[in-house]
Amino acid sequence: RGFRKTIAAAGDNAYPSIRLDSYFESLEPGIVLTVDAAGGGEETGWVGPTGVKASDLNLALARRLTGLFSSAGIGVQLTRETDHKVGPEQRVLISENARSTLLISLSHRENKDRQVILGHFPGSSGGNRISLSLADEIGSISGYETEVTETADYLIQQTSCPAVKVVFPVDGSVSNELDLTEALNTWTRAYAIFYATLRYLGIEEDATFSVSGRVTADDRPLGGALVLVDGSLELLSDDDGKFSVRMLEEGNHIAEAFSGTQRSAPVMFDQDSDELRLKLD
Repeated sequence: RGFRKTIAAAGDNAYPSIRLDSYFESLEPGIVLTVDAAGGGEETGWVGPTGVKASDLNLALARRLTGLFSSAGIGVQLTRETDHKVGPEQRVLISENARSTLLISLSHRENKDRQVILGHFPGSSGGNRISLSLADEIGSISGYETEVTETADYLIQQTSCPAVKVVFPVDGSVSNELDLTEALNTWTRAYAIFYATLRYLGIEEDATFSVSGRVTADDRPLGGALVLVDGSLELLSDDDGKFSVRMLEEGNHIAEAFSGTQRSAPVMFDQDSDELRLKLD
């Protein structure tokens, strides 16, 4: 985790050389993020018409974020890893003991306006900056309306590092509940938070590149396939088999796709590559 495999072309009578490079050379070492999944145990928060709990949605999103951050070499501390109650004071201590660079608290609350609320402590420049970055990414990637505001939430108030409370909306309908539990929905929201956090940590998008691709099986688009970039960063193809990845440092990268027992051949690409085609056997 945190490294990408780079393959250099071989010369005459030589094997290609393989080395491990840091996923993001420009990231400072020792960064630790605390990801807080609100609720837990009897503190379920909102409960949907078919029994889906906000606390479970929070934890699923926190786990997906943990995988993304870890793939980029960023340390992650979860305030809870299972469905159990954790008091607000203990959450603060977990973040403080980890010497966190940033705290992101995840929540779901009924809001029929379909608006994501991004709250930071009054006067916190870091909290305001991550909130604005999240507003941009969540709006463009997930399609939500967003509002940046100030909050006196205990966890956001008491942590010494910059912190933001991300509250996703639920409208109480069965269709919305089913949508929120779909894997692609969880992954898409996690990508938005991931890219926003990379920008906050100093990764300049102008200095990186993006690439898109498609996964097919038997010449048909394949949705829900796992795409692995550089053996570390996990993506999920949409219903049309499409995927995209951003903020890659220039140079050679490798992508491959998996679905059940099938896998594609690895495809090498760089900043000059066109759309990637990953074909499952």
